[in-house]
Amino acid sequence: MLDVIEWKDYLDYVIAVENDPDAVGLMIMTAGRIGIGGITQILQGDVESVLVDWQDENGDSPAKKSFDVVNLDFLGGFIGFGGVSDDKRVNAFRELFRRQAMMKNSFVLFLTVGFRESKGQEYDYKLHHIHKELREYGIDAEEALGWYLSHPTKHKVKVYVPFLVDEIAIANRFHLKRHMCFYYKGSGKVPMMHFAFDFEYSSKYISPQRLGLASLLDCPLYTAYADRAEPCASRPPPVKKAP
Repeated sequence: MLDVIEWKDYLDYVIAVENDPDAVGLMIMTAGRIGIGGITQILQGDVESVLVDWQDENGDSPAKKSFDVVNLDFLGGFIGFGGVSDDKRVNAFRELFRRQAMMKNSFVLFLTVGFRESKGQEYDYKLHHIHKELREYGIDAEEALGWYLSHPTKHKVKVYVPFLVDEIAIANRFHLKRHMCFYYKGSGKVPMMHFAFDFEYSSKYISPQRLGLASLLDCPLYTAYADRAEPCASRPPPVKKAP
């Protein structure tokens, strides 16, 4: 609800999902206190289940068929955390994009996830996959690959999450116009990543333009502090474009 409070002057309707029953009542009270009780729906359960099943634990469905802004603040990481299977979380994204495509609704996606340094195998695999594809295009990313493999997991997550989300988006006719990545320390000093994505529905092309792999590797990572955000001092070497 802190996010809603910051955005309330720009919101026509709010659908919030909360899996803690004790917090649901507090959220309803907060919505009433800030004057948006009449335009707020609180659903109970985990957000993945609501997106996949299109109903919450009480059998209530979201009041809107699609959204202009989606803010997903996951418990745990994008994959392999929080008691939620990887398939369920990825399927929730697929269902979100499918429903947005049905309504031809372009949207902004905010995504917040935690991560663990020990969960790097999937990220390394994807980096090798990107490197192989670039090499087939005659693009030299060898130095950039070595840099990513030898640096902290936050840099790998910066590449992995947009890559995977973009693959799901393209399959549903969405083009990723721009995105930004932020790193910060959350509660208990847990490392967190926040992503901002701007997706545009393509009414003209069934398979719109994908996210450029070289630009994905070159994309800066920002570190967020209480009062500012700055580019990380450590940057990967630029990918050498084909002549």
